[in-house]
Parts: sequence; structure tokens; C-alpha cells
Amino acid sequence: MTPEREFAAVCFLVLMGKGMTEHSPDYIAEKISMLNMGYDAFAFLDIHNMRKVSEWHEKWGVKMPQGPADYLAKSEDAAAELQARGVEI
Repeated sequence: MTPEREFAAVCFLVLMGKGMTEHSPDYIAEKISMLNMGYDAFAFLDIHNMRKVSEWHEKWGVKMPQGPADYLAKSEDAAAELQARGVEI
């Protein structure tokens, strides 16, 4: 498996969570398409799931790919700006 597919698989697993069997087959099929997206799969996650992917990388000492790491930094900045305006994230 390529590093890009591995990264996409981590994004998929974080998105599905522990209750994967609680999701409908159509939902799962839609999300499985993420596996072919490589690093672009990260953009389909919300900020909470992006953080989980980042935490997984930190926990296991796996370097997060630069593109998704940059995207997370921008998303964190946007989230902080929204929170400063009183938006609950």
C-alpha cells in the first residue's frame, strides 16, 4: 500500500469511528470512495476528525504528510477565528 493510500485509510477509519456497523451501506460505500483520494481525503474531514488523524500520527510517531499538515494548520486558524467571533466549534 502506498503512503497516500495508507493516509486515506486512516482518514476513512477516523471518519467511520467505532460504530462503523451503525452506518448504512450507502453511507459506507460513499465514504469508501475516500480510499482512492489519497491525501485529498483529508479535506473531507471536519476539524475534529482532522485533529484525530493528526493525533494518530503523533501517537504512533508517523510523520504527517506536508500537504495535509498545511491544510490542518489553515483549518485550525479558521476555527480559531470563528471561535473568536463566538461560533461554537
